[in-house]
Amino acid sequence: MQRFLNNYYQSASEDLQHAFERMLEMQDPELYDLIVGRQDSGDQNINQVIEHIYR
Repeated sequence: MQRFLNNYYQSASEDLQHAFERMLEMQDPELYDLIVGRQDSGDQNINQVIEHIYR
Protein backbone atom coordinates (compact mmCIF):
# COMPACT_ATOMS: atom_id res chain seq x y z
CA MET A 1 0.00 0.00 0.00
CA GLN A 2 2.96 2.25 0.62
CA ARG A 3 3.93 1.89 -3.04
CA PHE A 4 0.54 3.22 -4.17
CA LEU A 5 0.74 6.07 -1.69
CA ASN A 6 4.27 7.05 -2.73
CA ASN A 7 3.98 6.54 -6.47
CA TYR A 8 0.37 7.02 -7.53
CA TYR A 9 -1.83 8.65 -4.89
CA GLN A 10 -1.11 12.28 -5.74
CA SER A 11 -1.78 11.82 -9.45
CA ALA A 12 -4.64 9.30 -9.06
CA SER A 13 -8.22 10.22 -9.79
CA GLU A 14 -10.47 11.15 -6.90
CA ASP A 15 -12.22 7.79 -7.29
CA LEU A 16 -8.96 5.90 -6.82
CA GLN A 17 -7.94 8.11 -3.90
CA HIS A 18 -11.27 7.41 -2.20
CA ALA A 19 -10.89 3.68 -2.90
CA PHE A 20 -7.45 3.75 -1.29
CA GLU A 21 -8.86 5.57 1.73
CA ARG A 22 -11.65 2.98 2.03
CA MET A 23 -9.00 0.27 1.96
CA LEU A 24 -7.22 1.94 4.88
CA GLU A 25 -10.42 1.61 6.91
CA MET A 26 -10.73 -2.15 6.28
CA GLN A 27 -9.85 -4.73 8.89
CA ASP A 28 -6.46 -6.35 8.31
CA PRO A 29 -7.77 -9.83 7.40
CA GLU A 30 -10.18 -8.41 4.81
CA LEU A 31 -7.50 -6.19 3.31
CA TYR A 32 -5.00 -9.04 3.22
CA ASP A 33 -7.48 -11.30 1.41
CA LEU A 34 -8.05 -8.62 -1.22
CA ILE A 35 -4.37 -7.95 -1.78
CA VAL A 36 -3.40 -11.62 -2.09
CA GLY A 37 -6.38 -12.36 -4.35
CA ARG A 38 -8.35 -14.60 -2.01
CA GLN A 39 -11.34 -12.28 -2.21
CA ASP A 40 -12.67 -10.00 -4.92
CA SER A 41 -13.66 -6.55 -3.79
CA GLY A 42 -16.47 -6.13 -6.31
CA ASP A 43 -15.24 -2.53 -6.65
CA GLN A 44 -13.40 -1.64 -9.83
CA ASN A 45 -11.58 1.26 -8.18
CA ILE A 46 -10.26 -0.90 -5.35
CA ASN A 47 -9.17 -3.47 -7.93
CA GLN A 48 -7.25 -0.74 -9.78
CA VAL A 49 -5.52 0.35 -6.58
CA ILE A 50 -4.47 -3.27 -5.98
CA GLU A 51 -3.11 -3.45 -9.55
CA HIS A 52 -1.02 -0.33 -8.88
CA ILE A 53 0.32 -1.86 -5.67
CA TYR A 54 1.80 -4.71 -7.74
CA ARG A 55 3.36 -2.46 -10.42
